[in-house]
Amino acid sequence: MSKEQYLKFLLIFCPVLNLLCGVFIDLYAPSLVDLSHYMSTTISMSQNTITATVLGYALGQLFFGILSQKIGNRNSVIMGLCIFSIFSAGAIFSHSIILLFI
Repeated sequence: MSKEQYLKFLLIFCPVLNLLCGVFIDLYAPSLVDLSHYMSTTISMSQNTITATVLGYALGQLFFGILSQKIGNRNSVIMGLCIFSIFSAGAIFSHSIILLFI
């Protein structure tokens, strides 16, 4: 892949990657009532998982913005996607609201 093709790819990929936060929250929000019943917690505690998610995205952007200056954009995006995938898979297996927050 040439440098021009790579830059065009990044020009499209990075905004799409940033939009994933909104897409995941829109997919997640309708299940908050079921989540509160499954986890035996209140709906407000379930709603706080969205706050934790947005906070995680904000801190992640700050952290990976600094990291991308040190190790490069490509490597920081790959590392961020790997971490996101691991924690998303971990959310599937959480059986308490505290583990889901983590």
